[in-house]
Amino acid sequence: MSQDFGIKAGPNCNHQGCNNDTYCFHHGKRGKALIFNQSVFDDLPSRHGAKHDREKMESCFRYLNFDVVVYKECSAEEICLYLDQESERDHVDEDCLVCIFMSHGSDGQINARDNSIQISTIMNYFNSRSCPSLEGKPKLLFVNACRGDRLDTGVDVVDATNVEDIVEAVQMVIPTEEDFLLACSVVSGYASARDFRKGSCFVSALGEALQKHGKSMDLIKLLTIVNAKVALEFERKGGTKQMPCVYSTLTKDVFL
Repeated sequence: MSQDFGIKAGPNCNHQGCNNDTYCFHHGKRGKALIFNQSVFDDLPSRHGAKHDREKMESCFRYLNFDVVVYKECSAEEICLYLDQESERDHVDEDCLVCIFMSHGSDGQINARDNSIQISTIMNYFNSRSCPSLEGKPKLLFVNACRGDRLDTGVDVVDATNVEDIVEAVQMVIPTEEDFLLACSVVSGYASARDFRKGSCFVSALGEALQKHGKSMDLIKLLTIVNAKVALEFERKGGTKQMPCVYSTLTKDVFL
């Protein structure tokens, strides 16, 4: 016998197809997909091949009927301004929000052109207090960046900010509020591989899964497929491997 935990189908949702197990995606619009792609920096190496990842994400989320907005080579102040503007916007007629960050980084933060931003700060722009029109709706963040400098032999290009030194990973702090998902290209403490000719293995696997299953498969299950593909099928010279990971406070299934 199924149990009712008192979870509503969705804010202001009267659609007969919605239920307690799945987020409502019948608000009228799918929502925004904000893509922040950083390839040039003031004091860090350029991320050659980053355009391949940007183009892949643009194509996938347009296919999924998102209103895609691309921001390139932003300063930290500009990113915060764009996020603040988005949080102030009315999302009442939208199903969800997607933010994609592709850059250099370390555990718990992402690099803008000139400075770094905490992932938790980014997520806090869209909590219930800062963005009440997204309350009860999924907030989906995808981060393609290093979370440390631990290297295995054979990685040609990595999104690390300081590959000369081996540093201890900083514990990532993520919000405990419900309805968030954070998908990272690599586990804590490790570097994220990128091929300047093809882009990154994480974005490639994510794009392929979204194209094939985005409209028919729950997002958590889809990301499990992405994890497996990156971990088992992608390999750099010397046997280098990579393991993505997902943090979720989602309370229902997500079908994009």
